[in-house]
Amino acid sequence: MDGREGDLGDAVQQVLDEARATVAWVPPAELDAPDAPEVTATADRLAYLARRGVRVRVLCPDAVAAQREYLALLAGYTGVFDRRVSMHAWPEHVIVDDRTAVLRGRGSEAHVVVRAQPVVGTLAAVFQAGWEAAGRLPAPVPDESRLATEPARRILDLMGAGYRDAAAARELGLSIRTYRRHVAELMTELRAASRFQAGARAAHLGLLTQEATAHP
Repeated sequence: MDGREGDLGDAVQQVLDEARATVAWVPPAELDAPDAPEVTATADRLAYLARRGVRVRVLCPDAVAAQREYLALLAGYTGVFDRRVSMHAWPEHVIVDDRTAVLRGRGSEAHVVVRAQPVVGTLAAVFQAGWEAAGRLPAPVPDESRLATEPARRILDLMGAGYRDAAAARELGLSIRTYRRHVAELMTELRAASRFQAGARAAHLGLLTQEATAHP
């Protein structure tokens, strides 16, 4: 193992140059300004490798699903490489051909390049388990979508807080019939078969604006 303080992006690109069969990548959990060019550069490189026959899998930490800009960036690679999202937080790393890995230190710019097969093999097995348990990466919600409007978010908040229809309608100054129509439209937008599924989908997309509290 080789621990370093140098540029992580350079280390990842150098290791990706060795890819011949497979690449497994866990990107950063947050698309912060300093990391955005690095994430884009890595994704572009993975797209190039995928088009040359390398099997590329991207396992996103749970926080990615709540970031509209992050989802929009990854949506640009639909059909190019496989992308899934975990229900858990993951440290950033990349595994190439199950032979070499680069891991980023939590909360730091330090990274380590790993070539010891027992260690890389264990990392690959953990990634595979996470991959099998992960779900499909949600599509980004466009800013113009009714899901991104303040009234829609308010309705979703009330649904998440367990408000009954009559109480939610009163809170919003709507008739029950109008409120239920809005709920039905939001469920359609969320492609949800039930209100529970709609609430879970909204939470997964980061659309809820307040912590839900039980309401009769």
